[in-house]
Amino acid sequence: MNAKKSLETSSKTLKKNVTAAAVIVLMMNLVTKLLGFVREVVVAQAFGATMFTDAYVVAYTLPYSTQQIIGSAIVSVTVPLLTKYIVEQKDREANDAANYFINSTALLMTAIALIGIMAAPLLVKITAPNLNEATAVLAVRMTRVMFPTIILFCLGMVLTGILNAHRRFAAAAFAPAFSSIIIILFVVFSGNTLGIWGLAIGTVVSFVGFLLIQVPSSVAVGYRYYPCLPHHNEEIRTALVSLLPIILGMSVNQIYYILNRFFASGLAEGSISSLNYGAKLAQLPSGIFVAAIAVAIYPLLSEYAIRDDLKSFEKSLEKGLGIIMLLAVPAAVGLMVLRVPIVRLLFEHGAFTADDTLMTASSLLFYAVGLIAYSLIMVLLRVFFAFRDVKVPVIAGLGGILTNIFVSVVTVGVMGHKGLALATTAASIVNMLIFFFYIRKHLPEMVFRPFLCSCGKIVTASLIMGAAVALIGRLLADGGDLLLICVSVFAAIIIYLILMIVFKIREGRWLVEMIRGKFSRSGS
Repeated sequence: MNAKKSLETSSKTLKKNVTAAAVIVLMMNLVTKLLGFVREVVVAQAFGATMFTDAYVVAYTLPYSTQQIIGSAIVSVTVPLLTKYIVEQKDREANDAANYFINSTALLMTAIALIGIMAAPLLVKITAPNLNEATAVLAVRMTRVMFPTIILFCLGMVLTGILNAHRRFAAAAFAPAFSSIIIILFVVFSGNTLGIWGLAIGTVVSFVGFLLIQVPSSVAVGYRYYPCLPHHNEEIRTALVSLLPIILGMSVNQIYYILNRFFASGLAEGSISSLNYGAKLAQLPSGIFVAAIAVAIYPLLSEYAIRDDLKSFEKSLEKGLGIIMLLAVPAAVGLMVLRVPIVRLLFEHGAFTADDTLMTASSLLFYAVGLIAYSLIMVLLRVFFAFRDVKVPVIAGLGGILTNIFVSVVTVGVMGHKGLALATTAASIVNMLIFFFYIRKHLPEMVFRPFLCSCGKIVTASLIMGAAVALIGRLLADGGDLLLICVSVFAAIIIYLILMIVFKIREGRWLVEMIRGKFSRSGS
């Protein structure tokens, strides 16, 4: 009886923690994304969409993709294992595991960084084979300068995993914002003297900040560093061995963008940069709202999986997916309708021209279509990791990659850079469908009919909202982009809220409950 009461109390505490965590991560993500866009605007104003930014994007893609893939995989491995030790109140084992991950990551990333520095010419040639000679030479030099950032970032991601397992999200969520602040300062104060190299050096320093800002919070939760490597702990060895398939599963999105740049390197100057800016804009809603839910819910799902509490797992997953649809669908529609004024308002200053705006807006249109699938994947991927299933993410990832290559080959000659954005969207949809196909492997009794019914209502409400926003856009076309966007967004929110009430969309109530700290188990 006491055990049952203890489990119920723990369950209620977990739900409160999810709500608090989601709010914290949401706030920090909002700050991070706003600063991220300030960074992009500052870079666009300083350098435009030119050979210099093309070279920087190509050079940054290689270490950035590596660190994002491996760093995210490290968090996916550390959170469930550390959560298990924390639940079992094995603090010493948790600290040992954290140090094993820290030291193993440092050795592995140092080796990869050295390989990347030596192989920079080959890597640039593979990822962007059609760059002109001057751009390629610059890209190689910057690649060698920026590749060591993977060491700093991945060590920082281990600290992120430690903090997330302890339900501490603020420092880890703010770390990317701190990184953006450093880059902005370097571009503003050294852009005129160092040129594009001010951006490259600022990027390296920013990752030092990303790591160091998480150290005090890690110490506060009880982490203590000492040099050691895994030797007798079978669970940690298993976790480290599982990194490879997890890396393959989580590399998908970065591979999409590498493929984009591969095919775009033979297109008009500025195509790579336009795709980069469009992708950043399309990811803004998911980076702020969806990531907050995905990051906060992952420790909860991991604990339910450890306890074999599938009913609670299903209810939490259903609510998480439902709230993501509630936010992602109208965001995607809004980005598609307002794509030109948004890009023009944010970027068309300094060296960024009207032609750059049209190129970026056209890529944003196709990226935005895939926002819904990409957002759902952020949670679906964590479902399988919570069950320590690394096979399905690899299968889904391979399906997405093959789709991306096929669509890119078919469309790039006809649609140019727009076809590459479309390929990424098609790949995300295939990836998502594969996840849904295999989800019954772990949740055989989960019923999706209510979720699909809600999806229909959300899509209908979003399309009506989009039509209204398009009409407002025509009426205010001569009033300036800032006025048009502000009025359109305000009207969209009001219209969408009214339609949520009219259509009785349950996810609206769930979102309110989450904000108020009542993330209950009821699925009604």
